[in-house]
Amino acid sequence: MVAAPAPQANAKSVAGIEVPSPSSLNPATMLGKVVGGLVNNSAAQDVAAQWRTEVCASGGTSKQGMADCSQSTGTGVAMVIPGSIGQAPSSGVTRC
Repeated sequence: MVAAPAPQANAKSVAGIEVPSPSSLNPATMLGKVVGGLVNNSAAQDVAAQWRTEVCASGGTSKQGMADCSQSTGTGVAMVIPGSIGQAPSSGVTRC
């Protein structure tokens, strides 16, 4: 016999079937989870660091800690950019 998984804190059980709460079905909540997963992952943090930029999304912080979304109460993104942005030299690049 396989034990049923424990219900989530925000879910109700009706006749043994887990029913998510309406707030977990909110499109903004779902979008926030997707954006957070993309922005807060290690690869995105490494790419941002290459551009001297820090980013975070709801619930996360940047690797360097300047962008902090850990106290967010909704869906959002924060970005910390450098005071100046330089352009890479175009030597060796041919244009069509």
